[in-house]
Amino acid sequence: MKLTKVQYKELVKSIGHAIHTGRETAINQVNQALVQTYWEIGRYIVEFEQKGNVKAEYGTQLLDRLSKDLTLAYGKGFGRSNLFQIRQFYIRFEKVRTLSGQLEKIQTVSGQSEKIQTVSGQSEKIQTVSGQSGKIQTVSGQLKKGRKVSGQSEKIQTVSGQLKKGRKVSGQSGKIQTVSGQLEVIELSPRQFNLSWSHYIEILKAESDLEFSFYLRQCDQERWSVRELKRQMQSMLFHRIALQKNKKEVFRISNHGHKIEHPADLIKDPFVLEFLDIPEPHQFAETELEDKIISHLQQFIMEMGKGFAFIARQYRMSIAGRHFHVDILFYHRILKCFVLIDLKRGEIDHLDIGQMNLYLNYFKREEAADDDNAPIGIILGASKNNVLVEYALDGITNQILLAKYQLYLPPKDRLEALLQGLMEE
Repeated sequence: MKLTKVQYKELVKSIGHAIHTGRETAINQVNQALVQTYWEIGRYIVEFEQKGNVKAEYGTQLLDRLSKDLTLAYGKGFGRSNLFQIRQFYIRFEKVRTLSGQLEKIQTVSGQSEKIQTVSGQSEKIQTVSGQSGKIQTVSGQLKKGRKVSGQSEKIQTVSGQLKKGRKVSGQSGKIQTVSGQLEVIELSPRQFNLSWSHYIEILKAESDLEFSFYLRQCDQERWSVRELKRQMQSMLFHRIALQKNKKEVFRISNHGHKIEHPADLIKDPFVLEFLDIPEPHQFAETELEDKIISHLQQFIMEMGKGFAFIARQYRMSIAGRHFHVDILFYHRILKCFVLIDLKRGEIDHLDIGQMNLYLNYFKREEAADDDNAPIGIILGASKNNVLVEYALDGITNQILLAKYQLYLPPKDRLEALLQGLMEE
């Protein structure tokens, strides 16, 4: 049998795919092993310090000594700065894996979710009443029936409605306070580090545990490159999303990442378009803004969030003999609907809202498939008059979202102050 050129090309292609897949798998496995090793090194250092082996005044000298000895024995990669980052990685990673004073949902044996709330930022105390049938007393003073485990303080561990030892509680390991006041740790299943060490180095720059936890999860979900992660952190993504939420929702996005489940989840305050390289005082037309966005489409989609698929710019609609154009048209594969984006150089006004309402009505009747959800309209402007748009949106049933954009990175201090004010409410 003679081998044709087409068959040979397919053979080379298949072998190439196998090589690429194998190399990618090998790199991922090496990366996970490296990060797991660093986590173990950090654990050894922290546990050594906590056992009192290092006095406070000599603590800084421990890393210097370790760096010299490890470098001598194992070569490069164990400089003092790297050991410091390894130690911080362990400390911060374990912090976000334990039950803190945040609102957590715990799955009960019956399969129903039970909310456990904290008091003054402290983890809720769960106590068993000795000598009785395992009643569990919550901080609020309410009694709930439980089980007594060999006369010891009860561990709450649920997986798919069953009590099992050593399982995950809402994505974190749980510290349960016993009657004696000592903490008992419920371990997670074996740790999986899905990001590269370079990713973790960047995420360690997060200033709060909520922010650290958010970027861990969001980077994993969105599969950001290190470069994109840096950009999202510089643009204060966590703060911009969190400021659209209430306190409870901030804890949720920190623990689980920002997931697109409803149209309102598409909005950030503001959208940051610094990658367009438009000087701030520059007077530009809306067509120039649109041109810049199209030429930086990949970055614009990354800023908009997961799920956007570009369809067209200046998409034409013919209504009653007149032609209208929507600036940018997307389809959102998660929400399963069209997303129409209208760009405004200046302030969003009531006429823009009326125009978008017209576009959405057209798309519902003429463009959307039977199994599509209702289309969403997003009007991006440099500013908006809150009172005016409130009246303009009243009575409109279509999903019209208004958002501000800015052409420069947001002031870090201002967003941090706003978020701190929200969390203190």
